[in-house]
Amino acid sequence: MEYVQKEFLQIGIIDTDSMNIIVLAAGRIDPKNMASGMTSSQFVSVINGRPTIVWVIKEFLDNANHCVYLVVNKNDHELIEFSQKYYRLEKRIVICPVSQGSSILDSFMTGVNAIPDSDLGDSLCLNLGDTYLAETEIVKGDFVYLSSFNGISDQWCVASHTEEGEILEYYNKKPGFKSPGYKALVGRYTFSRPNRLKSILQNAIRDGKQEISDALKGYQFSHPLHAIEIENKKCSKRKITNQIIPKTTPK
Repeated sequence: MEYVQKEFLQIGIIDTDSMNIIVLAAGRIDPKNMASGMTSSQFVSVINGRPTIVWVIKEFLDNANHCVYLVVNKNDHELIEFSQKYYRLEKRIVICPVSQGSSILDSFMTGVNAIPDSDLGDSLCLNLGDTYLAETEIVKGDFVYLSSFNGISDQWCVASHTEEGEILEYYNKKPGFKSPGYKALVGRYTFSRPNRLKSILQNAIRDGKQEISDALKGYQFSHPLHAIEIENKKCSKRKITNQIIPKTTPK
């Protein structure tokens, strides 16, 4: 194992062993786009030679030990068909359909439930399907990936933290918060207690919760989460991924 010291003096382990990766790509589809000759699925839109979802998944498959659980909208036939064909020889991808309109927490739960209990292990990574982090290691432990942000905070879930990097509180799409005092959650999380996380997800959904931040709050009561801050230019939502995805010839 390699060790890396991240910002806020938190020590994490760069992952070289197996890890379950849940990629959430269950967003709503827009049939109107298909009628206009566009793709109806945001995840198969081509950026710099590859569909968005390929960029997101590629770094996980580069590690031969990882298994990816791809959570998709069951009505997103374009994404499902593409994934089945593109990854037809890849045994480490499991496609997990959910109903359109499911909350992001329901999608997260679907991904966790797809992992056999015997395989939950001691590390799990959650990555949003529209978020690509360039040149960013996956660090085992209990971490939330954050970045400074520009503009108004009601477009993001933002978090505050101590000087040592321990997360204090989350503010989901609320106005009035600015960097550098607050950082935006960029769409990657790692957990060292997947079994505990599974129980927290079940309880949160039972209580009517819908946001990832609801699960994070419950999890960190017993397992404090710490910040890994990445450079703003290395993270992006899909609307500006052209700035961070390298131009290349697709494979």
